[in-house]
Amino acid sequence: MLQSHVEDDWSDPEFPPAPLVFLTSFCLVSVTEKFELLVIFLGSIVSQIVFNWCLCWTMVFFSCYFPLTLALKDDRFQMVLFTQRLVRITLTNVSVSDEGGYFCQLYTDATHHQVATLSVSVPPETPTVEVKQEAVEGGEAELTCVSPRSKPATTLRWMRNGREIPGVVSQQDNGKTFSVSSTIRIPVERKDNGAALNCEAIHPALSGQKRVRHYRLDVYFAPTVRIVSPTGILREGDSLSLTCSITGNPLPRDIAWSKINDTLPERAEISGPTLQISRLSQSHNGTYLCQAQNNYGRAADHYTLLVYGCVLFYELYFTFALVIADLLAEYPVQLSPHDYILCVLLVYYLCWDSIFSSGNFEELKSLECNK
Repeated sequence: MLQSHVEDDWSDPEFPPAPLVFLTSFCLVSVTEKFELLVIFLGSIVSQIVFNWCLCWTMVFFSCYFPLTLALKDDRFQMVLFTQRLVRITLTNVSVSDEGGYFCQLYTDATHHQVATLSVSVPPETPTVEVKQEAVEGGEAELTCVSPRSKPATTLRWMRNGREIPGVVSQQDNGKTFSVSSTIRIPVERKDNGAALNCEAIHPALSGQKRVRHYRLDVYFAPTVRIVSPTGILREGDSLSLTCSITGNPLPRDIAWSKINDTLPERAEISGPTLQISRLSQSHNGTYLCQAQNNYGRAADHYTLLVYGCVLFYELYFTFALVIADLLAEYPVQLSPHDYILCVLLVYYLCWDSIFSSGNFEELKSLECNK
């Protein structure tokens, strides 16, 4: 807070010495803050003090004093101290309309006055973000950060991952305040969807702080489709569950299941992205298709179903016997009944040992029909 000192030199001894007046000559405060005007008197006793508010916006206060002054009758003005040597008044809930020159007038044997100039700083609110152009994959996003009211003009800055993004700044004078905007255009891809951007408002009245608006990119793109299918072998009597995993922005709401060159089985049930078929049979074999689309494209994925028939273990034993018989027929050997049995057991052992060691036993066993 700056102060001025005014002293009049009175050479005539018949008049008492003029008072010395110290008061705020220029003050910068923010909106809603409190403005305090301090006056100090030294010298003769003051008989009357008048505070007035000058609405003149030039520095020639004397020329506008009489026709353009207002008494401080606003309830926001409070006299907090009054003595013969000190007067203090406060103004609360300051606004830009309170700017101007404040007169302190003293009436003794001579009239003296001094002017304090009040300048009000208007800090910005948290800026807003306007989407000027939709962000589509492979295109550009156009975003505008707006600070509608401040004094002096706010500095706006776009930030992403700690780095500043240069913007095109526009400023408009609204009389006593300024509106400021900053526009950026950035290329976007699918991976940018949800990326965080910040618009920062920097202003002297914020005392080093910032007003920050957080924004997340909303990038539109065509869907992708992937069918999640079960692993292992499916046999007659089993159940099938296929799930259609979809991405996209916006996320497709309608998902279409179909069977290529055929209709879906009667036992097929669709629940959202999931297709279920109970009690499978070989008639269900075929290629199943999942499709989805949004305003930016469509996508599909397919799954080929192969249902195996039942295999009984006694059929396997019979197969092994046929293999042994074929071998003996192709390579005739004179064997005793005892040797023949040993040969059969040896072949049987070698075949099943191969199945166990390769890990195919459970798979083979799963082919057996449910009894």
